[in-house]
Amino acid sequence: MSFFAVRVLGRGFFVPLQNARPARGFYVTVFIEAADEFDACDTALRLIVEDPGFIERIGPYADPDTAEIFSDYWFELASFEGRELPRTPYIFYEDDATVPTPGIQ
Repeated sequence: MSFFAVRVLGRGFFVPLQNARPARGFYVTVFIEAADEFDACDTALRLIVEDPGFIERIGPYADPDTAEIFSDYWFELASFEGRELPRTPYIFYEDDATVPTPGIQ
């Protein structure tokens, strides 16, 4: 088994934010131990869509015509030491141009 960091990106989720325009989507990094990158990405997606916090606070704002969730980057890690397990907090964005190219610190 290997250690992976998988970034999951959600688009078409118009989540209202305090003192700001509604978000257009979110991203989150999920840390997974898996046999390979395909299993890691599948497991990360399942972890997010089955997360009660996602279901209650983000899922209801999905635009039925445009909402999508997918893994857009993954990295193999030496260990999970110093990582926020099982995932980082959800980060909301207002514009696709503001989604950074990932680098795992």
